[in-house]
Amino acid sequence: MKKRLVILAFALGVALCGCGKKNEENSVSYEPLTSTEANAEEQNSASEDNDENKVEYEGVYVDDDGSMLGITKEGDSYKVNVDIVRLTSLSDGVGKVTEEGLAFTANDANDEPMGCLVTLNGDKATLTITNSVWPLLENGETFVFVKRK
Repeated sequence: MKKRLVILAFALGVALCGCGKKNEENSVSYEPLTSTEANAEEQNSASEDNDENKVEYEGVYVDDDGSMLGITKEGDSYKVNVDIVRLTSLSDGVGKVTEEGLAFTANDANDEPMGCLVTLNGDKATLTITNSVWPLLENGETFVFVKRK
């Protein structure tokens, strides 16, 4: 008897899941742009094209040892997390682009602030320690990462 109830409940569940209305509000519709919207879109793309010197730091960078540098853009600033294998991890880093590169401060494994600078050369990112109290990472020490594709 229990077996029949289980089979009946299963069949009823399958039947109910298959029934229902198609949700029309989730469907995507495409409307042509008005001339004002088209002009605004052209101006945005033109301003992006004029800013050819703009460097895109956002991405995940790795090295051969398994260390990782993660950068995400949040508004006008960048969020940075670093994991240097067998040394430390830097969390909750917040930085801004300067003339030298992406300068940020993050907390090391001892929850002490550490200053760093990221510079890009093609798909390679160089992390330079600029202000450290961590005993194994001296100021000026660098790590090279390659952007993960």
